Amino acid sequence: MKRTRLTDEQIIGILAEQKAGAKCADLCRKHGMSEGTFHAWKAKYSGMTVSEPNARWSPDFVHDQFACGRRFRVLNAVDEVTRGCARANVATRNF
Repeated sequence: MKRTRLTDEQIIGILAEQKAGAKCADLCRKHGMSEGTFHAWKAKYSGMTVSEPNARWSPDFVHDQFACGRRFRVLNAVDEVTRGCARANVATRNF
């Protein structure tokens, strides 16, 4: 996947410019991006402020037991916006 050249804070700043009244086409030309990218960012970062771009992730810790009695733990990184699990780390050992 291609890495973005702008940070989350910069993207939120660009969206704030548009909210303040700047036209989408002017912002896209100024920052060198397509209108499709702008609207994708708007869908992803809408409602966020500059202080909370990383607040969209939360850890979710689950533990349970197999039928044989062996225990396991799962640590999930959950995306609060899409409610999708980005990563799951599983530990199985005697606790």
